[in-house]
Order: sequence, then C-alpha cells, then structure tokens
Amino acid sequence: MTRSFSVMGWSNLLVLLPITSSLAFSSYDLYGKDGHCVWYDKCGRDPDYPPSDTKHTLNCAYDGPPKTANSESIAILRDICPHLVPEDGSVPDLCCSLSQLKDIKENFAITKNLLDRGCPTCYYNFRKNFCDLTCHPRQSRFVRVDNTTTGEGRGDYANQQVSMVKEVTYFVHEEFNQLAYESCKNVQYPEISDTVMGLLCGPWGSRECTAKRWFDYMGSITNGYSPFQISFNFSSTSKSDDGYTYHNPLTVQCNLPPPVLPGQPAIPACGCTDCPAACTLNLPEFEDFDFSFDIVDGVDGLVFIMIITFVVGSIIFLAIVCANHKLTKSNLGVVGDDDSVCGDYRGDNLASPRRDSVALSLKALNEMPGSPTHISIQEHKVLVYDDLSLLTRLGTRFEDSMTDMFTWWGTFAAKHPLPVIFLSVAAAAGLSVGIIYLQVTTDPIELWASPTSRSRVEKDFFDSTFRPFYRAAQVIIHAKEMPEHGIERFTFTDHLRNDLEFGPVFQPKFLKEVLKLQQRIEGLTFEYEEDRGMVNTFNLSEVCNKPLYPDKQSCNIQNVWAYWQDDQQLLDKVRFDPVGGDGNVPRNWTYLDHFLACAKNPTLTAPSDKLNIGCMSKWGGPVNPYYALGGFIPPGESFPANPKYHESTAIVMSIIVDNYDKKSVDPSDVKGLAKAMAWEKRFIEFMLDWERNEMPEYMDIAFNSERSIEDELEKETYGDIVTIAISYIIMFVYITFSLGQNSSCSVSRFMIESKITLGLGGVMIVLLSVAASIGTFGFIGVPATLIIFEIIPFLVLAVGVDNIFILVQTYQRDQRKSHETHAEHVGRIVGEVAPSMLLSSMAESTCFFLGALSDMPAVRAFALYAGMALIVDFLMQISCFVALISLDMMRQENHRFDIFCCIKGGKKDEEPSQGMLYKLFEHLYAPFLMKKWVRAAVMIIFFGMACHSIAVVPKIEIGLDQEISMPDNSFVLKYFTFLKDYLSVGPPVYFVVNNTAGHLDLTKEEDQNKLCLGLPGCLENSLAGQVFSWQKRPRDTYLATAPMPWIDNYIGWAAAEVSDSVKCCRQYTESSDFCPSIVQEPAQAGGSNSTTEASAKKSTPIPDSAFKEFDEFYFDVEDGPPAGKQNRRRKRQEYYYDYGAYGDDTASKKDEDDDWFNDDFFGSDGDDKTTASTQAPVKTLCKPCSTSGQSGRPTPEQFGHTIKWFLKANPDDTCPTAGHAAYGASVKLIEQKSDNAAMSSHKVTSSHMMAFHTILRTSKDYYMALSRARELTDSVMKVVNNGTKPGEEVTVFPYSVFYVFYEQYLTMWQDTLKSLGISLFAIFLVTYVLMGFDLVSSIIMLVIILLIVLNLGALMYWWSITLNAVSLVNLVMAVGISVEFCSHMTRAYSVNIGADRVERSRNVLTSMGSSVLSGITLTKFGGIVVLAFAKSRIFSIFYFRMYLGIVLIGAAHGLILLPVLLSYCGPRTNLAKLIKQEKESLQDVIKDPVPIS
Repeated sequence: MTRSFSVMGWSNLLVLLPITSSLAFSSYDLYGKDGHCVWYDKCGRDPDYPPSDTKHTLNCAYDGPPKTANSESIAILRDICPHLVPEDGSVPDLCCSLSQLKDIKENFAITKNLLDRGCPTCYYNFRKNFCDLTCHPRQSRFVRVDNTTTGEGRGDYANQQVSMVKEVTYFVHEEFNQLAYESCKNVQYPEISDTVMGLLCGPWGSRECTAKRWFDYMGSITNGYSPFQISFNFSSTSKSDDGYTYHNPLTVQCNLPPPVLPGQPAIPACGCTDCPAACTLNLPEFEDFDFSFDIVDGVDGLVFIMIITFVVGSIIFLAIVCANHKLTKSNLGVVGDDDSVCGDYRGDNLASPRRDSVALSLKALNEMPGSPTHISIQEHKVLVYDDLSLLTRLGTRFEDSMTDMFTWWGTFAAKHPLPVIFLSVAAAAGLSVGIIYLQVTTDPIELWASPTSRSRVEKDFFDSTFRPFYRAAQVIIHAKEMPEHGIERFTFTDHLRNDLEFGPVFQPKFLKEVLKLQQRIEGLTFEYEEDRGMVNTFNLSEVCNKPLYPDKQSCNIQNVWAYWQDDQQLLDKVRFDPVGGDGNVPRNWTYLDHFLACAKNPTLTAPSDKLNIGCMSKWGGPVNPYYALGGFIPPGESFPANPKYHESTAIVMSIIVDNYDKKSVDPSDVKGLAKAMAWEKRFIEFMLDWERNEMPEYMDIAFNSERSIEDELEKETYGDIVTIAISYIIMFVYITFSLGQNSSCSVSRFMIESKITLGLGGVMIVLLSVAASIGTFGFIGVPATLIIFEIIPFLVLAVGVDNIFILVQTYQRDQRKSHETHAEHVGRIVGEVAPSMLLSSMAESTCFFLGALSDMPAVRAFALYAGMALIVDFLMQISCFVALISLDMMRQENHRFDIFCCIKGGKKDEEPSQGMLYKLFEHLYAPFLMKKWVRAAVMIIFFGMACHSIAVVPKIEIGLDQEISMPDNSFVLKYFTFLKDYLSVGPPVYFVVNNTAGHLDLTKEEDQNKLCLGLPGCLENSLAGQVFSWQKRPRDTYLATAPMPWIDNYIGWAAAEVSDSVKCCRQYTESSDFCPSIVQEPAQAGGSNSTTEASAKKSTPIPDSAFKEFDEFYFDVEDGPPAGKQNRRRKRQEYYYDYGAYGDDTASKKDEDDDWFNDDFFGSDGDDKTTASTQAPVKTLCKPCSTSGQSGRPTPEQFGHTIKWFLKANPDDTCPTAGHAAYGASVKLIEQKSDNAAMSSHKVTSSHMMAFHTILRTSKDYYMALSRARELTDSVMKVVNNGTKPGEEVTVFPYSVFYVFYEQYLTMWQDTLKSLGISLFAIFLVTYVLMGFDLVSSIIMLVIILLIVLNLGALMYWWSITLNAVSLVNLVMAVGISVEFCSHMTRAYSVNIGADRVERSRNVLTSMGSSVLSGITLTKFGGIVVLAFAKSRIFSIFYFRMYLGIVLIGAAHGLILLPVLLSYCGPRTNLAKLIKQEKESLQDVIKDPVPIS
C-alpha cells in the first residue's frame, strides 16, 4: 500500500488542520526517540583535494544527540525543510548547524528555480530527501558512515585536526524513491525542450533516467556538486540486514498541493504540464484531409457508385439506341415527321431552339422526291423570317454582322497587304518595347504566396516585428562503409558492459575529417563592397549567429563536435578508471563514453563527466543529438522513443547565420542581408570545389544554403532553354512544311506550292504576340514569372497554329468563284473562318482573364499574360497573317517560288488539292466512326472513362515535393534526398501572440496565465499548455516538443531567490540599473574565526578594448573619438558603479574601493591572505529584485522595469534561466511612462514561443503540420479572448518558414475548382453569345471541355502528377486549349447542311477535323515529346506528361467523341441562315410569301 496522499485523504486533511500538521511533518517523529546524529556542523575541506578546491567541504563526524536549533536556524528550517518543524510548535532538535542549513538553502536555490516554479509538490518531495539526510534528528537510523578522514579544520575549527565524514550510505525505501521520482519526472525544462531530469539525472538524461539513477547521480561525488559520496541503498523492505531502517517519509502526489505550516499561505499543486495526473482536458478528434468515402470497410464508395452508374447508364443508352432508330433521322422532313420543321409546329412555340434550326439545304430539299416547293410549317402556312423568334433573329443578325465585318476586313487586308502588315507589326512591336521595363520575379514566396494570404501576412508580421528566421547553411556528411579505410561499423562495450554497435561516423578518422571541414568553413573569407566603394574582407564571424554575444564570440554551429568544443585534443582524451563505473571492472573512459553521456544529456557539465569534459558547445548552448546526427531512425519509422544515436550513419553540420527582413530599408539590415548572401555564395563555391577535389572517398556529402534554392530555380529555367528551344524548332519546322500542298513530285511545283515563308510568318506572329503581351504588362508594371516564358509560347502557339491551319487549308480547299477577285476570295474565306477564330480566341482569353482572379501570384500573372497574348495573336492573325496569305497566294498564282520569289516556275492549272489527311478522313475515318454501333461503342467507352475519372480524381495527391523542383544535376536535389534520409528533427514552429494593440496586459497575472506553461495558476488550456498537450500525440498533431514559454522563464528568473550561487534578477544598489550575473559581489565577511582570501596588491588595469562588445550590447555605445571613449567609460562606470580605472593610467582615483572592485569583480591572484578583521568594510554592489506580487510574481510595475533586463541577460551557471539566448528575439517591447523617473518601464506588445514539428518528409506532412498548428491557435484564441470586448481580440497564429509555401495546399481543391469553374463559365458564356445564342452548341462544348479536364485529372492520378500551383496553371491552360479541339467543329456543325445529324457530323469531321489534327494535334505532339528529355523533373512531369495528356485527350474528345455526340444530339441548322441562303441562291423560287395550295 502506497504511503503517498490519496485524494480522499487530502480532502480530509484540509478540514482537520491538526491532522494536517501531524501527517505533513511526521518525519520529525518518524522514529520516536531512538537514534542520534552521524554528523554536525561543517569542519573543513576534504584533504584529498587541492587547497584551491572550494566544493568538497566535509561535515564534522559526530555521534551524539541532536542539538537544539536557534531562532535563525528555525526560520531557515521553516522555509526549506518545514516537515522537520515539530507539530506541537516546540523548538526542534537537529543534526545540522546553522551553516549547514545555509548550505542546504544555497544548494536548493537553482533546484528551486527549476522545480518549484511549476511543480511545488515535486519540490516538496525533493527537499525531503536532502533535508532528512542532513538534519533529521534520528539520522543514524537510516544513514551509515562508511568512511571518515582527518584534516585541518576551518572556521570555528581552525588550527585543529578534525574527523570529517567522507562517505555515507543512505538507506532509502524504494517506495519513497519511486514516488518522489514520479512526482518530478515530468516537470518541464522548456529551455532545452526536455524535462528537468535532463539536468538532474546527469549522464542518463531524461530518456534513460530512473528513480534509482536519479538519486544515485545526485549522491555521487563525481557529479561535480556533491561534497562527499552519498551511496543510496534501496529496498522494498523496512529493515536492512545490519539493522538500518529504509527511510520512507510521506510523499505527496503531484496533482495535490503540498502541505504548509500553520499561518503559511497555501501552495498550489503541480499543473497539467508537469503532472499528467492533473490534466482534465482532452485533445480534440483530428480528421485527415484525404478523401474517404467507404460504404463498408475496404469498399470505396465512390468507385462503387461509379461502377453502378456506368453499368446502368450503358444499359439504358443501348436500350435507347436499339429502340429508337430515328435518333439521327432528318430534321427537315415532310409534314408529320416529329423531327421536321413541319411537324408539331405550334404558333406559340416558334421560339423553341430545337425548332429554330434545320439540317437540309434547299438544293437537297428540292432534289428530294415529292418535296414541297416551299418550306411548310402547317397546311396553307409558309415560314418566313419574321415568324422566327426574337432570340433566333438576334443571333442571326449578330452572326451575319460578324461575317460581313470580317469579309470586308479580309477583302481590305488582301487589297492592301503591305500597309496592313507594316501597321500591325509596328503596333505589336511598339507594345513589345515594354519588355525593357519588365520585372521578373524569381523569389518563390513572391511566386506562390499571395501578398494578402494569411501565411504571407503572418510571415511579414513576424519578419518585421521580431526578425526573420535564421539563415541556415547545412552540410550532411554520410559515411560510406569502406573497411580498407577503417570506416565501418564497430562494437563498443560501455561501462554497463552493454555491447553497442556504433555507426561508421564515430570512427576517429571520420570525425577528424569532419572537424577539418568545419574549420575550413569557419575560415572562409568573402569580399563585400561598402557604400563608398571600399572593399572589405570578412569571414563567417561577421555574419553568423552568436547566441551569447557579447559574453561568447563563437558562432552558432550545430555539430556533434560541440560535445568536444571543437577541440581534437579533447576527442583523444582517455582516462583510466580502476572502478570502471557500475560494472566495477577497470576500464578506460574514451570519447565514445563521453558521446553516450552527451547524447543522453547535452547540458552535462564537466564535473559530471568521467573525462571532465562538458557537453555544452563552445558558443555556450546545448546541441541536441537529433540536430547533429542522422541515419539512426529505422526506415519508414517515426522518431523512436529511445533513439540509438550511436548507430548514426551521417553527421549534420548546421551553420546558423543571422537573417534580416528583405523589405527593410534600414541600412544595417540591407548590409547584413547582403553580407550573409555573399558568405553563402562563397560557402557553396567552396563546398562544390571541396566535393570535387578534396572530399575523402569514404564520405558522401550534400549541402545547401539559404539562397541556394532560389539560385537553382533560376538556373533550372536557363538550364532547359536548349530543350525548350528544340521543342519549339520542331513545331516551327512542322508548321512551315505542312501548310504547303504537293500536287506533284517536281521541285518546281514543290517550291511554288510550298508555304515555308507563310509558315514562318505565322510563327513569327505568335512570338510577336507573346512579346507584345509581355511588353504591355511591362508598361503596366505587372511582374512576370519564369513560368510565363515556359508556358505561354506553348499556349499561344497551340491556339495560333490551329487558326493558321484552318485559315490556310480553308482557302486551299475552296475554289474561287468566277465573279470573285483574289481579294474578294480572301475576304470571303476570312468571313467564314474568322468568326470561329474569334470564338475560340475570345473564349480562351475570357477564360484566362477571369482566371486572373486567383490569389496565387504565379497563376494570376500567367492568366493575365496568356489572355493578352491570345488577343494580340488573334488581331495579328486577322490582319498581318491575312495580308501574308494574300501575298503568298498571289505569289503562288503567279507561279513564283516560295522564299525565292524572284524565280518563276512553269504554269500549270490544277484543281485545289484536298490533301492526304482530308482524303483519309473523308474515305476511311469519318465513314467508320459514323457507323451505328461504332458510335454507340464510342459513347459507352467515353462514358466509362468519365465514370472512372470521377472515381479517381478526388484521390489525386496534393503537393509538390521539394526535390522535383530541382534539376537532375543540382546539388540541392541531392540535399533534399539527404534531408529525407538523414534529418532527424522537424522545423521549428513559433506560436505568435500579436498584441500590437495592447489588449493583453502581460503585467497582470490573469493575462499571464493565458500564455504560461507550468507556473502555479496557469490555465491548462493556455497557449503553452495546449501546445504541450498536443505534442503528446505527435502523429496527429505534427508537434514533437514542448513549447519554450518565455513568460515562465521570466517569472522564474524574476522570482529566483538571489544567493551566492544564484544571481538572476539583480539591480545595482545605488542606481537601480540591471546588475548582470557576471558581476561578483565583494567577499563576504565571515565570523570572528573565519578567513577569506583577498588580494593585497593591485590588479593590472583592464583596457577599454576588452569591453567593446559588452558596451555595444548593453549600452548601444560604439567606437568613436576620444569624447566617445570617455562617454563609454562613463556609461560603464554608471552601470557597474566602477570606482576604479579601466586602463586609464592617468586616473587619480585610487582609493580602497578600486581595490575591492578590481580584486573581487575581476579576480585576484590570491597570493596574500588577510583576516576579516583587517578587511575594509563590505560594500553591497547589487541587491535582489523585489517581487511582491501574488504567487511570488512581479507586480505590474516590477514587470515593466525588469522584463528588458531578462531579455538582455545571458544564461550561465549562476542563472541558467536568463533570457537573452533563448528569448532575446522572442519578445517585442515598447517603452512606456513610469512612475519612477529613475527607472525605465517597458510593455510587451507581441511575443512568440517556439516548439518543433515532427520530422516532415512529404508535402502532405508539411501542409498537415500547418493545418494542425492553425487548429491549435484557433483553440487558443478562444481562451485568450474569452471575455474580451468585440474589436479587442488578440490574434494568435503559428509561423514556420515553410508555411508560406504550403498554405496553398490547404485550399488547393477549392482554388482548383474555383479557377476551373470560372474558366468553364466564361467559355460557355462567350460561346453562347458568339454562336448566335445557340444553347445546344454551348452545352455540348461545355460538356466536352469538362470531360477533357476530368480525363486529364485521371491521367494525373495514374501518372503520379500531384495537384499544385504548376499543375493548376496547366489545368487552366488545358481548359483554354480544349476550346480549340471543339469550338471550330461545333460551329462548323451548326452551319453545315446535311440530310441528317450523322451526315452533318461526317461532313464536319472530314473538313474541320483534318485541320484540327494537322494543326494543333500533330504540331504540339512533336514539340511535346522533346520535353521528356528535359533535365528538370518539373518539365518532365508537369509539362511533358500534362501537355501530352492535354493533346492526346483533347484530340480524342475533339476527333472521336465530339462528332459522335453531335451525331446524336447536335444542334439543327439555324432556320434564319437557311432562309437567308434560300433568298440569296433561289431568287426565282422565293421572292414573296405565297400560300401553298
């Protein structure tokens, strides 16, 4: 049965105070009167240590009864060991003196700061262990003296030989040991993202710490802090074999408050952060973003529905086809035919679109046996133009107007070709001039993140309010196992006799090569040109991050060598140990033992290490092993609970460089950023050279700098210029040679009928259109992106080539009428074709211009440039190209050679040639496709493709893996691969509190509790509290570590009790300025018999140069003229109350104050000794800050005065919680008015706290991490803003460097559907208007384009093309290009005359389909194939695969499905067009309306 307090027991104790006192402080009477002391008072130093040693002070051996405590002792006892105060209020007898109590209090100071600030119950249990060991009046019952020594006494025992206790055994019951550990093991230490056991358990660290190891480490003399050896003897029994009692005092569960003495204020229990048992809130249920619709487990619901839909739909369709052979029957038959104009006519239904069109020409009608001589609607009624609906007449007039306008214009351009060419080219060239003003954006943030997007706004706020996240240059060094070089895995036996297999990176040879590389990098120099043209040379120290500046000047380099302070001699250090650790076997302690200790506890100090080497880096901070090592995580697994760092196969070296806001205009920021980028450039140059020429063959490296990705993206574009150029050349050559006709094999006829010049002219028009578009927006000031130069020429070429082929081939296939001139012939062709060109161009341009509504800059820029290019291309084609056609046709009619127009060939009159493709379509393809069952099969096949696409499109993966964006030969590509394989930590995430408006008053405890983590009173669902709770489920939340809350550290720093060993919040006694922890107090006077060491001679004055960085950091004082030097000295003297001289030989002030300041602040040589009686009066240099607020927190006034001190203070052994290194850039302060004019006051506006994401490898990991972080901050805002007035809410948001790139994926499906929806609507609207308000044609086009996009989505799924900004641009482009595959044929069908829909479809497929195939399809196919050989995977995946899909899928739908669909449900010929044709061609048949008798 456990002896810790139960919940029920504690609730009863609150009611019965006497019982509370009895239970709480029962340790005093636990053993009755039986027992005595084993020591009393301090005697002297351990003689086994040198005289200079001050840590190993031993207690006097004493086996007598406990002694009565005096009042001062009782006061200290009530503070630090209240359970030893008798319950009856009597004066306690103790086995410790006043000096021992003071030592306990001093030794508890740092531990109290770690434990008591968040978990008072843990601190209460912790203290019992040492209080009972040191002072319990019956300590002989559970403490055995194992070894004593005799030496010279000190203090009251000076000049005496005294017996002192050197080693003891402490008999502790396992229950007390385990319960004390359980109450403390979860107490957080946010500064190192670990629990306090990372510090208190020594080399075991928090992961391998146990209750017994914790106590053993604290009692071991080898930890560097224990003055003598305390060996713990644990047992679950009550008595040892030799009669000692296993000490088992009461403990308190961490979720219960510790008991207090009567009259003392109540102490809260531990919070949820430090005590899981205290947690009451549950985490929310997390949903995955992946599409999931399962009818039952294992059965995809959407696939099942689509299968059913396909089967049922196909059956219904086949049944209709079989039952209704009249589906394609003539729609201009005799009266009574349900599809005829005559049948089912109703006077009130003339506006019906289906009754407003016919399919037969008058010629065909008159040739039909028994056909009427007039178009009859009903008996004795004749259909005239005025009988048609208003919408039909309006549409006809609109089309007629377009035809007439384009006919006139075509005739004009043909008559005056040279002026038209000159003016059109001049206009386009004039617009192209704007290219000189063009701004090209290569910054990935500017490309893919909208300036108004949430992540972009938050990033800008973070960068401007705090400072941009550090720039990191990384080198990942993988070890190749090469036994011939001694680089291989090896087995090492640790001090516990465990055989551990070490990875090859721990071979000394390999480690030393890594150190050499680091030193080479540190020594790299770069040149930087100053404002006045002066070139200076700098090294890494100029740009690197220095967390503990100015105290430490070393750069922040995260490397495993930090465990040896980058010193090869420390790596080679070996120490023989006759005891050998826990195994009691003699052994040598080596660098591997040291690594194992540092991997468990990166904050391990030198005294706690067997080799006396600390684990902290030379720049002053800890380096966690998961920062610096890789390859120890098993493939496919997340971060293990107990990582085996010794199995690492790679070393990760991270050089941290200070970053600056790109948008800042501050000269220091501009220079700082330029210097950082200059060093990074030099770093990459060096690494590339080192990899080629110096890298050992047993190493494989990858490296990267902050600027590398942007540099490589720019290089990638230029790297594939050759590939793109070849692609375009192939298309140009095809266009040039395929436009001509070859009526014979003679060279003369080939040169006459060739269209090389015309083809080149068409290509140049396309390029000039793109240039004019770019120039237009160059004038306007819309930045361009590299994607514009890669995609838009392809798009415009696709549209332009299609129009070129249709225009030229229509002219070639149409015979000039006898009454037409050449110009009129050209004009008539333009009148026929230009409306279709206008339809496609306007539909696509409108589609793209509306696509510019996208928030994504790259998509918006592409849409604007593409829309403008298509408009310019259309205008150039109906002007310049028409004029070129006129000139070329005149050349051909005059039998002149192409290109060499001066040469004239032989005359040969031939009929216009239809061309091979035309004949193929006419005689083979069209007749086959229009067969009844072929058409039915086509419908079923494409219906199945549509159902399949709907089933798989929602499963398209979202994202863009980083490595895809790099060229195949890029060093960054290799770096991305190494990141996935070897990086063992995720990116940091900052939880930012935007308190710019000041609605959150952090001087008040109520508002502090909304943010803090483990302080008494912190809300469980505070910001830090929720982050801490969420990181317990890393797989769902993507959070790996607890937060680092500055507010907890600040309050712990401000409230820390100042002593000789703790020097946190202090201020100068006379000036009330901050007193840094490095400032030492003068030696304290002891008792009458105590001695102290002091220097009797003067210290050498310290020069000003020694304080340069210190001055600049604390006082913003810079070097300057002598006046500045004096000002600097004055400020320093004011700050330190320096009464002495800092290297000023002319100073005359040499009083005794100089002596104690120089000696005690800067140290003395210790040669002379004086007694306290001869020492000058002690001056108190600094005093503790007062914290008179509730719960020991600073008052609002004290908060305002001390918060800046906390952010400036550097951590050290006397104050590890100082905030400069961890939080100096985390809190934004503004100065405010203070009631105390002598002290400045500051207010916190905005702040952030940091945690780490889990390891993120895929795009989904990245955007899910962002999504979860936002879910968390949304929950936090509900707490922070609870009860606030509207308009005074505080914004809390997460920020990480990658958020701005991956935010797009959170709404990628919404953005895609929005962009495609806008594009499809624009196409439908333009089609409906430009096709004379033909609803049926518009719907058919819309359906075909939608099916093309759906099938392209299925292609993306099966060909592993992810959905991202690049593929979204391609999808929008696919919508535009799809218009080319269906608009020309649909419009041609609407004006075609045939016996029925099948015949009309055959006619259109033959004439227009061949042009579509020879134009856009074959042209693009040849150019696309080349893209498969591009170096960049972006080109090969997103351009080659998607472009190929667009062309093939578009051609299949345009040349297979569309004709079949038109044969079933195509629109009828417009009646108004038929009447107009009848009036024009049969003037003698229909002149006036005549009733049919």
